[in-house]
Amino acid sequence: MLLMALFVPWATNAQQTVTIGDATTSNPTLPVHMVYTYSVTQQIYTADEIGMAGNITSIAFYHNPSTALTMEDIQVYMMQVDKSVFASTADVVPLTDATKVFEGTLSANGAGWVTLQLSTPFPYDAESNLLLCCYDPNSNKPGASQKFNTTSTTDNKMLVYYSNSVIPDPNNLSSYGGTKGWYKYRNNIQLVIAPDNCQKPATLEVNGSTLSWTEGSGSYNVEYRKASETNWTRAYTNLAATTCTLTLDPNTDYEARVQSACSGDQTSGWRSISFTTPCGVVTVDATHSWSEGFESYNVGTGTDSGAAVTDIRCW
Repeated sequence: MLLMALFVPWATNAQQTVTIGDATTSNPTLPVHMVYTYSVTQQIYTADEIGMAGNITSIAFYHNPSTALTMEDIQVYMMQVDKSVFASTADVVPLTDATKVFEGTLSANGAGWVTLQLSTPFPYDAESNLLLCCYDPNSNKPGASQKFNTTSTTDNKMLVYYSNSVIPDPNNLSSYGGTKGWYKYRNNIQLVIAPDNCQKPATLEVNGSTLSWTEGSGSYNVEYRKASETNWTRAYTNLAATTCTLTLDPNTDYEARVQSACSGDQTSGWRSISFTTPCGVVTVDATHSWSEGFESYNVGTGTDSGAAVTDIRCW
């Protein structure tokens, strides 16, 4: 069954509803497992399928049976990712940078779309793919008769972890002791998206430890972290300029990101970049030093103002 993306005007505020998936196959596995007590799922929807940038304000799943359903304390996370498929059941996405967009009751009075209004609109850039993670940490077990419609995919775009005894931690699934599965189907889904007037920077470049960017909106927030770290450090908030210099260690792998900060506390998605800082100053002797970065050398020889130099390296 082919996937489709429909764009429908939404009320008077220019929101649009994007529908992905049109099959009527029902499944008790998604958005969380209806048969097992505890579960967590991850699904990927691509930028081509979504087709527009903006703030996602709600999501909806199609409940298939005519019977009522109530599941309490469901949690939903969203995250922009480069990943388009899951390579194995172990290829789970860490939720370090994910945003919890909903926590509450998943309920349906019968067949039809079940809408979850997000607690905070999720900024989506139309360039990355969208990871949707749904988590049931409670003793909900409505049974196999409760199902939601799904549509087949050509590759594995869904992971599910589930158990009757082991409660999954969505932030630490790599060592999960329950059952794991990966499948070629996903929930039929509707995304209500409000066009984004707070545009993220169009480009981001780095020169040494200086960042520069173009074509954002308003002022800017800047964050960075070492590639080996999980937490971001805020370097600037509401920066008016489109360039800044970070205080970084030499010869170290980093990630940096910048977002637009617009009026009314509205922010754009992040524009990110990965880079390695140049070598630090190489001290030759008490009166000579070189500040050039020897990125192309590990160990070598050279001279500076006639002084012999040996064992040149990054440190």
